[in-house]
Amino acid sequence: MRNREGAAGMDPDVVLYELQRLPWETKRKSYFELDEDARLVVDAIDRSAQRAKRGSPRSGLPLWEGIRAWSFVPHPDVVRELWPDRPADRWVITIDARLQTAYDGVLGYLREFEGEGASYYSGGELDYLCDVEVSQSVQASFVGEIRRLLLPAVDGKECGDVDELIRTYRVVGSPLICGGRILSDVPRLRPEDLANVVENRALFEELLRNYRSQAAISLCGDERSLQKQLDEWRRRDIILSYRVVTDLACYPATDYVGAALSEGPPQERDPVPVTRLLERCKGDRTFLEPILELLEVECRETKVDDAIRVSHLFINEYERPGLKRHWKTLALRYAAGPQVTLCNFPVEGVVRLSRRAGTGSGMPEPGQTRGRAGRDTLRPTPIPVSQVKGHVHVAIITIRTDEYEAVESMLGDTVPIGGGNNSYELAEVAPASRQAITVVLTRCVRQGNLHAQAVANNIIQEIDPAWLFLVGIAGGVPSDEFGLGDVIIASALHSFSFGAVAEGGKRTYEAGGGDMHPDVESFLQTKIVGSNGTYLMELAGFGKREEFTEHPNVLRPDLGEAGSFYGDPSFREELKRKLSRRFPNWDRRGGPLIHSGPCVNADLLVKDTKLLKKWQQSARQVVEVETELAGVYEAARSAGRRSYPLLAIRGISDIVGLRRDPDWTPYACSTAAAIACAILRSGFIDFAANLPGV
Repeated sequence: MRNREGAAGMDPDVVLYELQRLPWETKRKSYFELDEDARLVVDAIDRSAQRAKRGSPRSGLPLWEGIRAWSFVPHPDVVRELWPDRPADRWVITIDARLQTAYDGVLGYLREFEGEGASYYSGGELDYLCDVEVSQSVQASFVGEIRRLLLPAVDGKECGDVDELIRTYRVVGSPLICGGRILSDVPRLRPEDLANVVENRALFEELLRNYRSQAAISLCGDERSLQKQLDEWRRRDIILSYRVVTDLACYPATDYVGAALSEGPPQERDPVPVTRLLERCKGDRTFLEPILELLEVECRETKVDDAIRVSHLFINEYERPGLKRHWKTLALRYAAGPQVTLCNFPVEGVVRLSRRAGTGSGMPEPGQTRGRAGRDTLRPTPIPVSQVKGHVHVAIITIRTDEYEAVESMLGDTVPIGGGNNSYELAEVAPASRQAITVVLTRCVRQGNLHAQAVANNIIQEIDPAWLFLVGIAGGVPSDEFGLGDVIIASALHSFSFGAVAEGGKRTYEAGGGDMHPDVESFLQTKIVGSNGTYLMELAGFGKREEFTEHPNVLRPDLGEAGSFYGDPSFREELKRKLSRRFPNWDRRGGPLIHSGPCVNADLLVKDTKLLKKWQQSARQVVEVETELAGVYEAARSAGRRSYPLLAIRGISDIVGLRRDPDWTPYACSTAAAIACAILRSGFIDFAANLPGV
């Protein structure tokens, strides 16, 4: 057992890891019922949080405040009894703002909205999610104002109308599952139990807010009496489950899951699938315990087909990475039917919170964030590589650490894969119009073609994916069609990895490489240009996310214009002219762009304008220069059962001839990762068609 002094001095990250080993215990038991080891860890969190003057290195939070409250989920009968005057209707509304101007306007309105409930930042294709309890007239006014703010996102554009950007769900039935308990199996409370709660309303509300607060202890007299009161309420099912409320990102991860669990159109709903789910999931704690609520809903005011079919809404909290994916697999198994689909609306941060009395939602206070921070503090058991071989749609290779982290942050929750020569992380991406896509992510620790080829060979032998993605940064050639921060997808490869040096230092190169896979060429023909290209950039958030619309300095402030260019005078002038077309007055309007073209590959970083000119004599249309594609390209053509489609997605972090600001490196990592994930979500590629045996 860890001694008390040791626990008190634990690093906050270690403490968080220890806490996250206790998720099931802290739902079934109150603080007072935890064993000694568990309570030592909890006490260490409180002590460490008081001393912490910085956030977790992974979280980016300004201050870690540890556990905010110890709460519980009350029986719905108690909620109805204590708060009968709550608004008659509950609404869940999702919003896709599309443009930065609309995004900012909606954000300002949500922050000022006075209704009961909560507004969150959301992920995927959405920007916001609202869970509010208001009258129908207030809801109509609320949605009307959102529509008005979204008009700039559709005005004069070929992207439908405002009703395609809003989904409104009205809760029409009481919860079917609450606090991880199937309510049909939970008896109604006896009148005398309800009367006891009503008589002690002030005590109940204080304990619901935080039963370990000084106010709660004072109302009970002492901790022993408080513990007895909790035990009594739990025994009588007044308390359905316990909950720990923290400000730590992703503890827990919250997700709204829209589910089409019924057969037929909404007006002719068949309840059999819901009945089947409730009957078959009994006893499966892994499936039930993440569910805060399962609600029956009807969709209003939208033109999104998938949204119209949604008949039920899960509100879940997952306590460890990878549980979300496993939970979805169980949901599809238990509710199997001809029209079962799941739509994820993840919560990534709090815009505004007005805690609804009695819901036990336990969400953090306004201003706190939820995201990938802290997700690495608890690792689930690795999946054997043999179990995923032949079932992975896309394997993503990165090289640099910042490239890996950019992709990982956009994939979300991951699960480790063990037993291979490479180390892998497994994730799942839900596209708009196809089944979920399984993705593995890995990194080549050393730069260069030989190392990249070895990693790709291992992927092909161990994973056998449908497609390969190479995602990261590269250097661009001077061009007036693209520039720093834009994303290039390779359409062909010119490899100058093999060469010779003659007497006097003269170098000659033997060109290799070739065209990309036919499936890649087919994708590049129509899917990154025109309206499809616009759609990809919207999915990536290029036009509305501040991290993309705001770019680093084109010229280094310490060098100025005169010192920012190198090469012979004609090369410098040509580069300056081309660069100024993309960055008039060294400032770019709008977000990054997608472009495609031939790539030059060599085992060296190219900063030599003369060498670039020499290569351009045999590869005139080359658009970017990198150091790993040739190795992955060779593995994709020769290492496995067939030729593998390979997408090389590169953010331009350098331009040959320009001494640019160093901040372009993380910027380009993010743009490449965003486009890679947008391609996965777009539905433009049928990855499953290339799986083994298909």
